[in-house]
Amino acid sequence: MTIKHLNEFNQKNDAYLKEVLEWFKTLSIPTRTPKNVVPTDHKILKEVENLILKLPKTRLEDTEIVKFSIVGKLNNLRMSREEISTMYPKTGHEKTIKGKLVTYVKMDSSSYNLFLKNVDNLELFLGRLTKMYRMAAEGATIRFVDMQDQRSIAKYVVREDSIQINSKRVSKTTEEYGSLRYILMHEFGHRYLRIRPQSEDFSGPEWNTTPYSKSITLTDEENFAELFALSFWKDKHIQYREIIADFLKKVI
Repeated sequence: MTIKHLNEFNQKNDAYLKEVLEWFKTLSIPTRTPKNVVPTDHKILKEVENLILKLPKTRLEDTEIVKFSIVGKLNNLRMSREEISTMYPKTGHEKTIKGKLVTYVKMDSSSYNLFLKNVDNLELFLGRLTKMYRMAAEGATIRFVDMQDQRSIAKYVVREDSIQINSKRVSKTTEEYGSLRYILMHEFGHRYLRIRPQSEDFSGPEWNTTPYSKSITLTDEENFAELFALSFWKDKHIQYREIIADFLKKVI
């Protein structure tokens, strides 16, 4: 590479960096979060901006062989206007978010901010799942719907392999009987039974536990789902200790 070629390279490179830095200025980092950028991305953008500002210039050695600096490498990684437009669309938000285990879909009319809070809430919970509980959740779809579409907190839609959640009922993070997380685990029990059909029949009265299971004549599937949820919090439901222990021995 000649001095002329190097100068041309640096001029183009500087122009690219200037364009990116000008775009960063429009984001007003860090005084406010841009409308269509979530806080996590905003932090990353700030780090990228700092990196650009600290980049060393490319230099020529006496042999005229260029040792490319980070600037040269960044040139191949810079964001085009098309990429920026894709990452931060001017209209709307992504209504599907891929989590660690499940995919979240916004189908309700609540705010996008509530959608993000609901996703964060459930991601914290689902991150704790192991063994059969993790298997029951992995690959599932969780859809947030409006009150008029579903009055119950959550339900498993078998034909679509998805769990529908009433978006207005997600905010609490408690895990007592009847809470969102408990009911979600109950619905995962339904999904686990679909993934791994059981040889044991759990419909008998000897498997009855909670007020829900005693209030009606439950099917084998409903009893299984209730036991599945209880077993996740077995230390909290010591009144059902023996039944839960029998369930864990028989479940496959």
